[in-house]
Amino acid sequence: MTPRDAGISQKQPIIFEVGVGGGDIAAQFDYVAKVMGKPVKFSEVFKAGGYVDVIGVTKGHGYEGPVTRMGIKRKQHKSRKSVRAVGVIGPWHPAAVMYTVARAGQHGFHQRTESGKRILTISNGKDAPITPKGGFEHFGELTTDYVLLRGSVPGSTRRVVVVRYPMRPHPKANTAPVQVLEVSTKIAGRK
Repeated sequence: MTPRDAGISQKQPIIFEVGVGGGDIAAQFDYVAKVMGKPVKFSEVFKAGGYVDVIGVTKGHGYEGPVTRMGIKRKQHKSRKSVRAVGVIGPWHPAAVMYTVARAGQHGFHQRTESGKRILTISNGKDAPITPKGGFEHFGELTTDYVLLRGSVPGSTRRVVVVRYPMRPHPKANTAPVQVLEVSTKIAGRK
């Protein structure tokens, strides 16, 4: 699938390596030769009800102070000149600031892996429309294939997300297909 098919303005597709598993090496080579240069659909690799890991880059918030970035408490207004700074950055010895001390710096735009997300449904935007009235905010109409996962996915709208089989699969996980009764297409705040 090209980025234009997914509604992304970028011209070059994003290229990355994917490991091929299952069977012996000859069977793996035969499969790769069969799908080389052709699009591989999500439904050909994953099944509804299964579990996956999702890898993405989180939303960027730029340079932030320790209160916003690390969630430390603000100081009393009479304590020092600063209210949103750290009270103490460490002891006399070791004579270095430890990595555990909350400091200002880059907040967001970090690669994160969300593990154990369950696939609720895999469908097509034309056969089973999911687009709310007026389109998705900052995205628009969804007409191609889509997947619904239980939980959140890191990243902003239109950012690339890598989905893989779980690195630590739960041995007693229920992988039966989930019965989705209704998918709400209403967006909070919109009438």
